[in-house]
Amino acid sequence: RTVAALAVLLAPAMLHAQSGAQDRAKVLLDGMRGATPIQCELALQGMNGWWNNGPEPGRDAVAWNLIRWSAHRDIEAGSVALLSTSLRDTDKCVRRVAARLLGRSRLPAARARLLEATRDPDATMRQLGATGLGFMDDKTVTRELVRLLDDRDAGVRAAAAWAIGAIH
Repeated sequence: RTVAALAVLLAPAMLHAQSGAQDRAKVLLDGMRGATPIQCELALQGMNGWWNNGPEPGRDAVAWNLIRWSAHRDIEAGSVALLSTSLRDTDKCVRRVAARLLGRSRLPAARARLLEATRDPDATMRQLGATGLGFMDDKTVTRELVRLLDDRDAGVRAAAAWAIGAIH
């Protein structure tokens, strides 16, 4: 049911993607725009790969492949600029997906952008930066995350604590 719901949500963007006219990060972000909180959480959990047992009959293969791609670390370097800009999108789900994809990429440019976000005056940006760094699984960012444990915003502190725990 989860992937079927995601297929419906992503359908307009996927049709355009099938023509090869867009990169996968843009397709995913466009498809997530306007998602309900439940749809967003389902998509984010799908990015964790909990469903990664192959496409059973009836799954939308394009949606499944897009979500499967987002669960791995093969984010194109050319997507970092789009994902970085998307951290400031008006849509909360787009911002969360962008932070996760930047972190999962482990690209140096993505790391730099997430570290920059942790120093932003806006608490939402600091929280997204911390969350993305947690998905990066890079011990070199721990000092920055520890600094965020003293942030004035509880959401930022919680994201920093989660990220420190997520880094293996």
